[in-house]
Amino acid sequence: ATEAASAPLRLLLYGNPKVGKTEAVTNLDGCLLVDGEGNSEHLSGLKVRVRNIAELFDCIKSIKAKPNTYRYVALDSISHIEPWLEEHATATYRNTPIGKNFPANTSVLTLPNGGGHYYLRKSLNYFLDLFFSCNPRTIILGKVKDKYIDKIDAPTGKELFMTGQCINIVLHAVSSVGYLYRDKDSVLRVDFSTVSNNGSHVKRLAGKDIEFNWKEIYP
Repeated sequence: ATEAASAPLRLLLYGNPKVGKTEAVTNLDGCLLVDGEGNSEHLSGLKVRVRNIAELFDCIKSIKAKPNTYRYVALDSISHIEPWLEEHATATYRNTPIGKNFPANTSVLTLPNGGGHYYLRKSLNYFLDLFFSCNPRTIILGKVKDKYIDKIDAPTGKELFMTGQCINIVLHAVSSVGYLYRDKDSVLRVDFSTVSNNGSHVKRLAGKDIEFNWKEIYP
């Protein structure tokens, strides 16, 4: 079997805050964490802190320039960097003929009839293409929307914390989507069933709800 068939090359893991997403990634041997949130400060492991869109792009490009340095590259988190991508989208719009006089300190998302969302989706696709090209095995972490954060941490009915069509862009770009949660005994589990938007193109994982273990995901 090919690597793509036996393990996810593009993995999305999302879940409630504090469930253990960042810690899980820092425990994956050979994985570089690109930390946009600052959640890894108390954790050991391979990691680099980025604080804005320029640092993020520079970091990804430097990783790409040194192939085979890391076995995996992970981003924490796609939910957190969406406002950064909005800034990139706004700058992109200002560089077009129709946007050259766009007011300063104004988001492209204020364009009438939702026109600015085209530029946000364009920036998201640009970032995903860049991120996926930096390493053969990539991991994206994400949060659930605030309205789903409750005491019942089950894998049903959850939604990735992003806006509009950006959710679908990310879901379609990855090969496996797992929801991380704690069971009643506080054991970390990952759900690859299709009860929400979860699932996997890797048949070995598809439909599974298992105790979290990297060896199960990347054997």
